[in-house]
Amino acid sequence: MPKYRVRQGAKHWVRNEKSEVSRVPPGTIMELRKDQYESFKESFEPVVDSTPAPAPRMVNRGDDTYDIIHPETNKPINDTPLTQAQAEEALKAYNA
Repeated sequence: MPKYRVRQGAKHWVRNEKSEVSRVPPGTIMELRKDQYESFKESFEPVVDSTPAPAPRMVNRGDDTYDIIHPETNKPINDTPLTQAQAEEALKAYNA
């Protein structure tokens, strides 16, 4: 389920299994279904995953040509061997 943070200044309350009501302090991260978020969206903000996606890498093929390797498949992205300048340019474009 997606995670959401209780906004500063928001007053949000939850009920537990025993029907006891308690206030959720601002800054608390909670998992909510989409319908729950839509009902209380003025009290929550989405938590963005700050883990960066793995970047492709440049690998020398041993003959002064290079491949750009996809981080998840570990297979070349390029169809033909690249020069060092072409490979560096491709990495810059990918990371831009």
